[in-house]
Formats: sequence, C-alpha cells, structure tokens
Amino acid sequence: MSATADSRLGCGIGKPMHSRRGTHAEWRINPMMRLNAPAVYFTEDVAKDARCTERMNRMMRFITTERVEKVDDAALSRIALASGWHEPRLKGEMRPYQEPPILFNTFRWHSDEEKKKRLEKFPALALGEFPKGKLAGYIGFDWRGAAKQFGPGVRVCQPAHEMHTIAGCPFRCDYCSHLGDVIVVMLNMEEFIARMDGWLDKCPDQTLFKWDNATDAPCFEPEYGGTKLFVDYFARKPGKYLLLYLGKCADVDYLLDYDHRGKTIVAFSISAQTQSTRIEKGSAPTGARIEAVRKCQQAGYIVRVRFSPIIPVRNWRDENRAMVRSFLSQVTPDVISLCLFGWMDAYKVKRSLDVSLWDERFVKAMDDAAVEMRGKAYGPLPHDARAEMIRFFIDEIRAVNPRVPIALCLESFEMWQQFGPELKMRPDRYLCNCGPQCTPGTELYAEMQRAYGN
Repeated sequence: MSATADSRLGCGIGKPMHSRRGTHAEWRINPMMRLNAPAVYFTEDVAKDARCTERMNRMMRFITTERVEKVDDAALSRIALASGWHEPRLKGEMRPYQEPPILFNTFRWHSDEEKKKRLEKFPALALGEFPKGKLAGYIGFDWRGAAKQFGPGVRVCQPAHEMHTIAGCPFRCDYCSHLGDVIVVMLNMEEFIARMDGWLDKCPDQTLFKWDNATDAPCFEPEYGGTKLFVDYFARKPGKYLLLYLGKCADVDYLLDYDHRGKTIVAFSISAQTQSTRIEKGSAPTGARIEAVRKCQQAGYIVRVRFSPIIPVRNWRDENRAMVRSFLSQVTPDVISLCLFGWMDAYKVKRSLDVSLWDERFVKAMDDAAVEMRGKAYGPLPHDARAEMIRFFIDEIRAVNPRVPIALCLESFEMWQQFGPELKMRPDRYLCNCGPQCTPGTELYAEMQRAYGN
C-alpha cells in the first residue's frame, strides 16, 4: 500500500442502499455516514495487516479526501504537534468549523517497558485527552475512574472498565471536545475481541461493559463492523452484557437483526428540538432518535436513555415536555438517566455555545455563580438552577410512566442528597445507564425494579 491515495481505496465513491428483511420488519440498511476529511493517515501496522487494510478500504468508499498518507511514529508525531491534536478544542470554538482528519490506527499490545521506550522516543504520541493514548494505540479496555469517597463538592459516577475503539465523532455538538481535531479509528478489531476473555476475567464482579462513548459508532457502521463483533461476543458470555452506546444517531437499521440473545443493552442520548438541531449540529433530531430507540426495542434489545446534556434553552419546559411525552408513549426503557449540561465554566460556555438560545434566567444564574462554580465538573449552573430542571424532568416522567427508574448522571453529592430518597437510590447504590452492575440478574437491578413496582 503506497503512502498516497491507492487505487483500491476508491475515495469518495459510494454504494447504493440495500434492503433486507429482519425478524420484525423490513429495514433499509444505509452505509456509513459520508465524511469529508482534509487528510486521511494510516499507520505502517495498518498497511501490513490484510484485515486492517480490508476494513479501511470498506470505510474509505465513504470518505472524500484529497490526501491519503502512510505514517510511521516519527511522521505521526510531527503531524500531531503541527496540527495541534494535543490541544483539543470544543467544537463550538472552531470558527469556521473545520472537518477533522482521520487516522486509521491499530491497538498495540506492548509491554510496559516497550511503551516507556517508545513514548520516550516519540512523546507526542502520548499527548491528547480522552481516551488517552489513542495516537499511540494504547487504548481499548480502559478504566473509568470516579471519586473514591462521597461528600460535599464531589461529582458522583460509578467507576467501571469500558471499551474504546474509535475516538472522535463527525457530529458538531458545540459543547463537545471529543477529539474535534482528529478522528482515530482502530482497525485490528478481531485481535481486540480475541483478548476480551482475559480482560473480563480480571473484573469478575462487573457485568456491564460500555462501548463506545468516545464516539457515535453508528456513523461508521456497518462498514466498520465493530458493533457486530461486540454483539456476537457478549451474546455468548454468561452473566456479561454489552452496553452499546448509540449516542445521538438514528441510523440503526444495520443492527436490528443481529443475534444479540438479549445480552446487548442499547443506550441513546436524547435532547429536545432546539438543542438537537441548533446545538448538536449534524446529529439526528429528536423525533428520529426516538424512532431509533423504538426500533431497537422492537428488535428485542433492552433500551435505556440519558436525557443529556440538558441545556436550558428558551422554551425548554415546553420542548422537553413534548420530548418526554413522545418518547414514553413509544418506548419503555428500563432506566432513564438525567444528565445536566456541565464540564466547563461560564467563560468556556460563552466561547463555544450561542447563549442567545438560552433561557435568560439561566444565563444570569450561570453568570452570577461563575466564581463559585469555577472548576466544578458539574458546573457551570449553580445547584438551584440544576435542581429546578431535575424537578421538572422527574415530574414530567412520572406523569407518563411512574414505574421507570430515574437516576442522576454526573451530578453532585448535594444533588443526590436532595433527590436520592425520592428516586429510591443512593449515591453509592443506584441503577443508571452504564454502572458496572446495572444489568438483569444482579441484586442491584432486582432491588431497583422492586422499588419501582416492576
């Protein structure tokens, strides 16, 4: 494979949609999302591996680019530093927005000593954030940490191991910093799956494993093929479940007839109309996401959602009331998580989001609390403003379905103190979208279902 565009890549060439009949309905299978990239890079290891090359070629049929280049560690380091990949920006800060390049990479199974030597020689490969190590190929089965003790000022989350095989997303959500400067796609997926047994053996108490919240995987499917590999793997693993994170996508027909055997739980992020169309640019609008969840439930998947991230736009009450009622009239999730907008301070918000779309009361609350909330992961909105939105969502959900468990996601310990008793959960014991034991068959799951009369 040459260092420039190879004739086998077929850059920018598409294929027609084709249909197939599943067990529930006739579905029309679309190819992966068409992408425009200023450049596509692939590593030497990709070029040496026939399966990696085949996977790349499948995906390249839907990627338009004028530059395809093979890179070694030295070249990749130079490109990363020159392009600023080690300093990811929020997508809303990019004016004008620039489509990201794509790096086709492989997982590296190096020893600690081999990693140390390689990164000492090419330190740029260790730069960048979530998931850390993507340029070097040192990601995959990663640990999601959380606070070890609960108390004032702590953000509550359940730690767990999770899988990452793609880093970056073609959607243009203004608040997102998930590698807006480059999309990294790991290709040696069969090798990854072959190592899963060993990894799972090291965490016997964990029953739910999430893939992949570093991207929106359906954007790259079915050509990538990762979804089917994971679904097939977990279908035959007793007591273990896959949490398939489908994010803000609606094109799910490719996975509806997979033989998941009830062992894959699908999770979506859903937001109301203004947010889904004007802030989460390029993603599926509200109605399309709800329809995607409905299709997955019809196909036998366990479904759950996060209303996330909840942003107080103008008319947020009416828009979210309509969203909740539409969703719950069509879908019965086994849990709903409420995740309010956060992860940045007020200054960053105004650099990346159009706050003229926001409810003025909440803009003022954010400004007034800017100093107080600085550095708090559950900021920039103060407690009372967030509590007002949480109260609204709980009431609206309960009005339609009083038996669906509701959890808080990435919220403060203080917020759990306020709402935990009502939700029949504690910050150290709760059912959510991706907690390590949030699956059928666990004591926690049974306890929460009983608490809600299910």
